[in-house]
Amino acid sequence: MDSGVASVIAAIIAAAAAVVGLVITKENKTSEFRQNWIDGLREELAELMECFLRFRTCSSKDRHSVRSRINFLSAKIRLRLSSDSPSTDETKLLIIINSNILNPELNIDCTEIVNQYFISSARILKAEWKRVKRGEIKYRIAVAIAYLILSIFASYYVFETIYFVSQAIDTLF
Repeated sequence: MDSGVASVIAAIIAAAAAVVGLVITKENKTSEFRQNWIDGLREELAELMECFLRFRTCSSKDRHSVRSRINFLSAKIRLRLSSDSPSTDETKLLIIINSNILNPELNIDCTEIVNQYFISSARILKAEWKRVKRGEIKYRIAVAIAYLILSIFASYYVFETIYFVSQAIDTLF
């Protein structure tokens, strides 16, 4: 192989490795941000439910502060889940929050509300966690391209090695 061709191939490999490294670094940072988003949402969901249950049993003088906290947490959760196309579970959760938690009735059994709240919350958190584990589409494409390039060069190297070995054997006999 000519040294000029080898230099070009080495440069292509180095560029591909640099791009893949850059994408992986960005993906790691994105995953870190998503994990923080999930943790923040989990905290807010848990605190909102705690406030909702406390509101039902607190004294009338504490209700104003608890209701203010419920309103604040509800707004934070709505902003976190705000998107153009919410999932079914996000829609269910927002309905539960808007219909039951923001306007709590003290004399009704809230067991079903709590159950539905936790089911929807758990599904949202699980879906986001799966997205973090799976990775962004750009990351998956970059890794696939890197494997493809690596496979091509490995195949070429193996082919060249076999070819040169067979040529060497032919010259011996």
